[in-house]
Amino acid sequence: MTSYRALRLDSIAALRAAAAQWDDLWRRSDSALPTVQAEPLATWLERFASGGRFLGLVVEQGGKFATALPLAGVHVQRRFEVAGLPGEDWFPGGDLLLDPACDAAAAMDRLVAELARVRWPLVWIWEVSALARRWREFLDAVRRAGLSHDVAPHHEIGWIDLGGDWGAFFSDLRGDFRRNLRRWSRSLEEQGPLVYRRYDGKGGDLAEMLRRVFSVEEKSWKAKDGSAVLAVPGLLDFFADHSRWLAERRQLVVGALELAGRPIAFEYGYAAKGVYFPYKTSFDEELARLSPTHSLRWRHFEELCRSGTARYVDFLGPISDAVRRWTKHSYRTSRIIVSPNRVLSRAVLLGYQRLLPFLRRLRSLGRKKEETLPAAAPVPPVDALSAADLPPHLAGIEG
Repeated sequence: MTSYRALRLDSIAALRAAAAQWDDLWRRSDSALPTVQAEPLATWLERFASGGRFLGLVVEQGGKFATALPLAGVHVQRRFEVAGLPGEDWFPGGDLLLDPACDAAAAMDRLVAELARVRWPLVWIWEVSALARRWREFLDAVRRAGLSHDVAPHHEIGWIDLGGDWGAFFSDLRGDFRRNLRRWSRSLEEQGPLVYRRYDGKGGDLAEMLRRVFSVEEKSWKAKDGSAVLAVPGLLDFFADHSRWLAERRQLVVGALELAGRPIAFEYGYAAKGVYFPYKTSFDEELARLSPTHSLRWRHFEELCRSGTARYVDFLGPISDAVRRWTKHSYRTSRIIVSPNRVLSRAVLLGYQRLLPFLRRLRSLGRKKEETLPAAAPVPPVDALSAADLPPHLAGIEG
């Protein structure tokens, strides 16, 4: 039997050279996020990675990749550089890839042995499902290797099972929400023709289409704080570059709601393996009282369901009140920190673990007490959860 062998892709060029094998592993893996493929990763790394620093840890067997972990230089509190998954506010790029058919323990032991030798002081991974099989195998290997590490619950993420039957799904929504959806849409229609459009990025000028939908952000809070895509030099080009690549593979989905010929709400997202990931959403705040985002999602989710584009919707970011109207389901992500096998790295992690409770107490003292809000429910530790808490699209990809 061919043994597992570790490889290091230590540059963006090396990642691109191994793109066929990397993307083949992504297709075989349980990870559905299409931005984890080689070219979208490379596009982000070229523009945003700290000093262009990238390291792809790969384990292969017989010429096929069995597992891979993309790492880039990221900053904690904008000062302290550590290794993390590629991506940030503009791009959800990182995930651990694992072939479900491989000897997971053997492959992950080789991967973690390489991880123990990275030159960053810590490996700091945000927003991953520690209960998904690939991350459980990773943490088991970290423990077998005796590496110092810390796992803590992070955000609650909303998700939807559209179920393939839009009528049944819609009927299961709360009655007051369904009534409001109809009322908001009627009120919008009274102001002019209301049209839903779905763009897949093909058959036209992709950059111009993105410019048109992203212009909605100029009428939102994002324009005020400078985070609108069109307000950041070069950011539209970045979106156009990786969107074009994804569109060619039918993995880009953009929905827009237009009122009297102008966009008033949009949702930019990705779709693969039966999962839709809405990533950027915005609306014209002059119409906030009519909730154009909900009117858009009503049409958008129905189209995704009826067309068979997606069975599941994974909202990626922390759950909001707006998302809670659409779903009763959520899952918990975790933050994972692993110390490479060095004395200094172990000391840094230990110092962080001891300092964190103090910082949390200090932060809570500085906050104003919100008398009108109920106390937040305690966040269960990761060890108190089980794989049964995972949504189906994370427990195992269908299709």
